[in-house]
Amino acid sequence: MKQKLVIGLTVACLAWSCFLPGTVLAEKKSLKEIQKDKASTKEDIKDVQARLNEKQKSIQAIEKEVDKYDKKIAELNKDLQKNEKQLAAQQKNFQEIVTKLYLKGEMGYMAKLVEANSFNDFLMRFELVRLKLKQDISIINNFKKTKHAYESDIKQLEEAKAKQSPLLEKAEKEVEALNKEYNKYKKEFAALEKEERAAMGYGGGGGILAFPSTPGYVSWNYGQDRGSHIHAGIDIPRPPGTPIYAAEDGVVIRSEPMSGYGWAIDIRHGNGLMTRYAHMYRSSVRVSVGQHVDRGQPIAGVGNNGRSYGARGGYHLHFEVHKNGSTRNPRQYLQ
Repeated sequence: MKQKLVIGLTVACLAWSCFLPGTVLAEKKSLKEIQKDKASTKEDIKDVQARLNEKQKSIQAIEKEVDKYDKKIAELNKDLQKNEKQLAAQQKNFQEIVTKLYLKGEMGYMAKLVEANSFNDFLMRFELVRLKLKQDISIINNFKKTKHAYESDIKQLEEAKAKQSPLLEKAEKEVEALNKEYNKYKKEFAALEKEERAAMGYGGGGGILAFPSTPGYVSWNYGQDRGSHIHAGIDIPRPPGTPIYAAEDGVVIRSEPMSGYGWAIDIRHGNGLMTRYAHMYRSSVRVSVGQHVDRGQPIAGVGNNGRSYGARGGYHLHFEVHKNGSTRNPRQYLQ
């Protein structure tokens, strides 16, 4: 009796817990709700991408400004190197004058005047000393002026360049934050796409390759003689825009208009295996050449582009499987 009472209380507690705040069981979302959330997340991604683009533009503008300062500094340094010999000569003369003044002082010049043989000689010597002093002082001043001018210009440019660093650092942090936000929304979008496929009944199938669209009718018409050509794949009729999924992990090697195929996508899966998806419109395509795709990832929408008259004569996916360069019957890979 006691045992039954304990079991009864336990069951009651578990049942009651389902109605407590925070323990309500999540209801399965409808396809319409999932698609609404997906559209909202897609808008969020577009918004973040737009802000990222704007921020990248501002970073490029700052970097352009920094490059401008770097070029000017490089030009000044180049000019400084060109005049290095002249500056070195001026510096040598400067050092010689300083040494002379230090060793001889003013007496060195006075001795030249005292050695005069006549008053005219004295006047001539005095003028020579005056001119020499003037020349020496001019050399010193030119050296100082030239060196100071270069150093001043370089300093101003370095200061202007330094002012850009905080702006660049701030912009880069903002880009980092936006990238995190972008990646978060991308993950949410991928999860919603998975939910959408599940809600639409897409399971991929149990074959070597996943079924490339939603469940339903398939025209297994591989090898059909169509007069002008032998049909190289199968046709999967679906409403316009119905998702087309990658049949396996791989890399997109073609995404372009192709004669007779409308817009075609080829995905290389390794081991000589490749799949082709055709009759799409460019506006529905979601992948590009060189992009890695996962099994079951949406790559486009069903269209009716190109030489499209199979599968009940309307919108359909034309799907091919190639092995080592030759077509194979997709049925043996999908079932």
